[in-house]
Amino acid sequence: MAAASATTATELAAAAAAPDSVAVATTAPAPVPVTAPPMPTGVTLRVGDQLDYLKTLLSLSGEDQHLPYTLTYGSFLGGPPMLQAFQADALDAGFIRTTPGSSVRRR
Repeated sequence: MAAASATTATELAAAAAAPDSVAVATTAPAPVPVTAPPMPTGVTLRVGDQLDYLKTLLSLSGEDQHLPYTLTYGSFLGGPPMLQAFQADALDAGFIRTTPGSSVRRR
């Protein structure tokens, strides 16, 4: 039975090498470059911030430098006021932490 398997494998290899066989690509296609559209001039990104957390992180890391837009920060003391600002279309970005366990009511 092993000879039958070897013959079958040999036949498959020979068929693959035949001139009329179909070639199969073995390399990955070249990556397509992705470019973002140019940023319009005068764009301002309105960021909701709690206790200057984002402002401090971006400033210390230098990630707020050389941006194609201006950053403005709105200061919030908690999530609910920031959510209201999002609903009023007064913010473009921000984050809200999870609700502390002590504020959850149990029945």
